[in-house]
Parts: sequence; C-alpha cells; structure tokens
Amino acid sequence: MGRFYENAAFDVRTREMFPFELKGDCLAEAFGDWKSHPGFLAHGSTLHGFHNRLRAAVDLFADEAGKEVLAFDEEALPHWQLLNYGQQIVDVAHSHHHAEDHVYFPRYLAAFPQLERPLSLLDGDHKVLDESLDALEASVKALKPGATLHGWERSRDAAEQLQQIIHRHLDDEEEIVMPVLINRYEG
Repeated sequence: MGRFYENAAFDVRTREMFPFELKGDCLAEAFGDWKSHPGFLAHGSTLHGFHNRLRAAVDLFADEAGKEVLAFDEEALPHWQLLNYGQQIVDVAHSHHHAEDHVYFPRYLAAFPQLERPLSLLDGDHKVLDESLDALEASVKALKPGATLHGWERSRDAAEQLQQIIHRHLDDEEEIVMPVLINRYEG
C-alpha cells in the first residue's frame, strides 16, 4: 500500500479532502479551475467523463441495492439486471485502475517526477478500492434465487462503502492527473 497509508489522514476511507501536505507536489493547475483550461476539452474531458459515469454507476447501484433492502420479498427473485450491473462496475473499475497503475501513472511519473508522492497516494487508494470492489463482487455473486435480506443488506453496504471511497478517490485523482493531461502530456 502507498507509504502514506500509515497516516489515517491519507487513507481514502477516512480522508475528507486532498491532503494539504501533498498539494505542493502537484502541477500548478491542480486545485484550480482546470475544467476551463484550453487543454481540458482536448486532453482531459474524456477521463473526466468516464469518472463521472463511474461515479453515477456506483451511486445508482447503491441506491437500487438500498431499494431492494427496503422492498425485500423472500419470494422474489433477485433483480438480475441489477446484479449484472454491479458486476460490470467491478470489472470496469478494476480494469481502469490496472491501466492507470501499470501504464499511465508510470508514464506521468517519468514525465513529472514531482508527482511521486501524489501518485503513491493514488496507488494506496487503488489497493483500498480493489478490496472494496472485491467485497461488492462477492456480495453480488452471493445473491442467488432465495437470497436473504442479509444478502441484500451486504450488497447495499458494500456499494455504499465503495460509493464513499470512489468519490473521494476520483476527486483527488482528477486534481493530480488533469493538470498532466491538460498540459498536453500524451505519454
């Protein structure tokens, strides 16, 4: 896990904002209005759009899993579309983070060595995200015909935990990565 996870203030599960101690290591455009930067549309909007769709997907799954708990009926079959949707979230998020960890982040670090600490923070986040995604996947796979209320509660709880983590992580990741992209770094 990223070396910063020894300090709870850096842990994505508990941090409320981007760590002040790391702001100085980010590029100048970080924490500004990078969405209005001339390079955003050409170089950052695709990633930002993907992140927004991922946020919305996790939010929708958490909301729908909560509705399943509220309207639980032991005779009803699981809502397979919702279960498939949950698995798709897991698959897409895992592959996205894998590409970042093994392709993009090493390239960004080579081009901008000052990002070592912020990228290490994101690396630690990814390990926590992987655990949260794995918990969601396990809970979704356990929901079979005849699933109990406890099973739906487990999926809802896993989705809500992922929701909190992914929002914090993506917000912070964008503050680190968007300035790299809008400065036309294409790796």
